[in-house]
Amino acid sequence: MTAPAAYSPDLAGILAEAGRAYRRHEDDRFRLLLEQAIAMAPQRLDIRFALANDHIQTGRPDLALEAFRELSRIAPDDAEVLFHLAYWNHFAKCPAEGREAENRLAARRPEKAADLGAILRIIDAWLSRPAIAPIPEPLAADVPAAIVVFGYRLEPDGSMHPFLVSRLEKTLEAARRFPRAVVVATGGAPRAGRVEAVEMRRWLIGRGLPADRLLEEGYARDLAENVIYSRQILAGLGVGEVLCVVSAAAARRAGAGMEIAGWNGGASWRRVAAAASDESAAVFADDGSDRRKLYRDALRVYGIPLMRVYPELAEL
Repeated sequence: MTAPAAYSPDLAGILAEAGRAYRRHEDDRFRLLLEQAIAMAPQRLDIRFALANDHIQTGRPDLALEAFRELSRIAPDDAEVLFHLAYWNHFAKCPAEGREAENRLAARRPEKAADLGAILRIIDAWLSRPAIAPIPEPLAADVPAAIVVFGYRLEPDGSMHPFLVSRLEKTLEAARRFPRAVVVATGGAPRAGRVEAVEMRRWLIGRGLPADRLLEEGYARDLAENVIYSRQILAGLGVGEVLCVVSAAAARRAGAGMEIAGWNGGASWRRVAAAASDESAAVFADDGSDRRKLYRDALRVYGIPLMRVYPELAEL
């Protein structure tokens, strides 16, 4: 472990300003402030994790992996460091380094290594599927089923974006094919006094879907929270199968996240499927960014936040 530097009264202020820069999406300033904080307190692994995860967030996984390697040099026996080193080597397709980190983790924390293996198996299975998938074959009749429709940011006047309307049309099609399935509309981020989930539910009722089939979750701010909060609703319903209706660019991410959330939360789901809305499928181009986001969101769904720095930077 790196020896601690002398106490600096300026560190708290720098981290608080980093938190403000993060919320304002001032990426360059955020990284600069984290680097200053690391120089002041090199033993603070949480700050180093924040910098590594910021590279993930901003689309620079090569720099993130170098940051995790540096963490491994500083704290070679730390279980969380080994977990991340193995995880992001799997993403980078560096199997030898990843296996070595996973083996070291298994020797120290076998239960954590088992969780890592389960997450990676789910990710691999979803990445082997087509990015654009239709509504699946009928859901099983002997277990409760749910259709979860993911929100999309509202327009400045509070109206729904065409992508969200397309998503709702796909949801209505699925709800008619699976008449016993409950429908969960998830999405927060209010605009002009309106909330995605409330508007989605209103639209579906207006097209004939019975109100007693509909539940709304109006607090999620992004896809990971869509999954986390919806899973909590579904757990109370004893749901056995889940169909996620989302954009083509996020279908595998949503499906993998929902499966991880169910496994990690103890849900006995038989199947998780994902269907892409028609309009988003027509413009989808797989540029590789969804794979990075899938890995990123899978950890959040599992329970590892991107940022865990105090003060004023903790998430979830």
